[in-house]
Amino acid sequence: MNVISTTLSARSSFRHRGIFAILVALLISSFNLTHAVEIDGKSTFSVGKFVFQIGGDAGSGEAWLVGVVPGVELQGEITIPGSATINGTKYTVTRIGSAISTDNMWWYDYEAAIHDQPGITRLVIPSTIKEIITFEFMGCTGIAEFHVNAANTEFKDENGVLFRRADYDDWELFRMPPATKKTKYTIPKGTVNVCNNAFADNKTIKTLILAGNMLFAQFCMNRNLGITEIDVTAADFYENLEGVIYYAPTWNINGETIGKYGGIVVCPPALKKETLTLPASVKYIRSGAFCSTNIFEVVFPESLSEFGWFVFYNSKLTTLRLNADNIVDQDASFDGLCLDCNSLTSVELSGSSKAELTISDNMFRGCGNLSSLVISSDKVNLKTHAFYGCRSLTSFPFAKLASVTGYNMDGKGYQFAYSGLVSARIPSFCRYVPEGMFMGSALSSVNLNPSGKNNLRVIYPYAFKDCQLEEVNLAHVQELNDECFAGNPLKKVVFPDNPYFDEFELNSVLVDRAFTPTEETWFYLGDNAVHWVCSYDWATGMDDLGLYRATYVSSHRKCFNVPSNFKTVYGPAGCHNVNIGWAQTGVGEVKEMFTMVPVEDRLAVLVEQSAESSNLSFEMNSMEINELPAVRSGNVWSIDGEGNVNNCDRQVAFTVDGVAMETFYPMGYLTGLQSVERDVRNAEIRGIYGLDGRSFGTNPQELPGGIYIVAYSDGTTEKIFRRGSY
Repeated sequence: MNVISTTLSARSSFRHRGIFAILVALLISSFNLTHAVEIDGKSTFSVGKFVFQIGGDAGSGEAWLVGVVPGVELQGEITIPGSATINGTKYTVTRIGSAISTDNMWWYDYEAAIHDQPGITRLVIPSTIKEIITFEFMGCTGIAEFHVNAANTEFKDENGVLFRRADYDDWELFRMPPATKKTKYTIPKGTVNVCNNAFADNKTIKTLILAGNMLFAQFCMNRNLGITEIDVTAADFYENLEGVIYYAPTWNINGETIGKYGGIVVCPPALKKETLTLPASVKYIRSGAFCSTNIFEVVFPESLSEFGWFVFYNSKLTTLRLNADNIVDQDASFDGLCLDCNSLTSVELSGSSKAELTISDNMFRGCGNLSSLVISSDKVNLKTHAFYGCRSLTSFPFAKLASVTGYNMDGKGYQFAYSGLVSARIPSFCRYVPEGMFMGSALSSVNLNPSGKNNLRVIYPYAFKDCQLEEVNLAHVQELNDECFAGNPLKKVVFPDNPYFDEFELNSVLVDRAFTPTEETWFYLGDNAVHWVCSYDWATGMDDLGLYRATYVSSHRKCFNVPSNFKTVYGPAGCHNVNIGWAQTGVGEVKEMFTMVPVEDRLAVLVEQSAESSNLSFEMNSMEINELPAVRSGNVWSIDGEGNVNNCDRQVAFTVDGVAMETFYPMGYLTGLQSVERDVRNAEIRGIYGLDGRSFGTNPQELPGGIYIVAYSDGTTEKIFRRGSY
């Protein structure tokens, strides 16, 4: 949670009297000041050691405690304030935490207000508090006692244990103090439920006893460190088998009586087993049943047909072997199945190769040591965040994919973000690469067009951000979104001819937003791609985005929309009008890759590579003159027949550093003077000089073929190319 920072000096350093005592007093009094900052559209205020947000309906007078001032370490007994004065107005503190849902189980969407404060030993809750989110106090391992003001109607404490009102006279166990000295605990009568995270961070209690109609919430054992035994002998709804708690035989799930040992409820976190073999009767495993457990492998029966959410969340599971064909609703059953199982190294999802397999949302997210993945199905549906953070996973069978969530218009993904994947093959059915799909991964190679059908159209934001890509070929990509390739050490980016591109559409490729080029980055721009270089949003300030660092190679004779202070543009003969938007510039260098010099033969053209671009790997492949294939003899391209080269259309095909390009010279194109035009040119030509310093007067129209330096009266110079007339 981002909150305002308040600087706190160590009070203990002020040991002396006099001026130092005064400074201490001033520092202490500063905790009474109110500081405000807007975060995510909401105003939060630091008052003393805590951060508050004005909550509830307008005019309700409520404030919510949503954080601790950064840098503050809470020590000893901490009393939650019952009120907070913000900008002169006194508010009643009614909630700890800002989430709307009391039992929010979306780990990545919520951060507790008071967490990771091991110095707290006793926590006092005022009468005003009506709601506390179940994720509160995580990491506050020193709390030995909760105390609730007797006037509070929603919370109470019994022997230091925190309870929350469930309904009327019923209560539920909300949180066991992590540092309690109890080793065995009997849940008191009148308790109807054990809440999510009820035993988080506690490692002293070894045996838990419950009776009557008490129920376990789905994640009641999350982050528990010590419970090895749960005694349900006197419980109405549960039974025990080999230490694991099952539903009673009469329990009903989805309209069906579950039967004896038909459904697993919870496993004690500290119950250690290398392998747990489930009985053949098991059909259902409840959400979070094995969260935080110390069982390395679970052997599933063929009868198993359904999982709840996040079944193995944060457990010590090392191996997962599962016949996925038997699971009836894989999308729901596999949601977060092994979330944050950092000990998991091997996964084998068996079954029929013809049956579909869904790797659901967050299924292996955070499994940082997962290195072996075997999938039998040839039809895999991949959901969001499926392998997020799997740093040891270096490969994935992309050819097996049948669908990818986020490849359509919603754009969301992050399937392999921060994984160890080194190469990827985007499936041919994908028209879109989802948002953040490979962000932060080890990806060094990607094939965006494996089928050659050029189906891919859009690459969503952050799709390849902060990967290790040095080369990317964007065959027929129509739209690049913000930062989709930012942060890569790119050396070669290829934009081939795009037949789907419409220069009047505003959703064209925005190169300035998509990349963060370095001095080693080269952009190879095919025909039409010259329109893709800059954004239509002129206000972004292209020069600040680093595009000027790159080198550009264009197949077009006029390179539009490159950065205003570009370094170098290579292009064919005539590639001298280099613009940013509609404003022409002459900041960088323009270098020809080849020239077209007329020869005596009619319908023949002499083509040779410019000496200035000889460092490029360049090859002229073919030429058509008036749509007829020309024959090459040395550097001369010609066709049989009568006519004049100046009155012919010419299509030139060539490669630069292995990138195929084409350039079209229309009928009537003159190889005369081509120069860099400028926005404002009030200066007169002072002189024209050859490269050897010889003067050629001041009239560029009278120059013979060659390369010249033009000097202007304002002290500027430019290089021009005179190629003579056909």
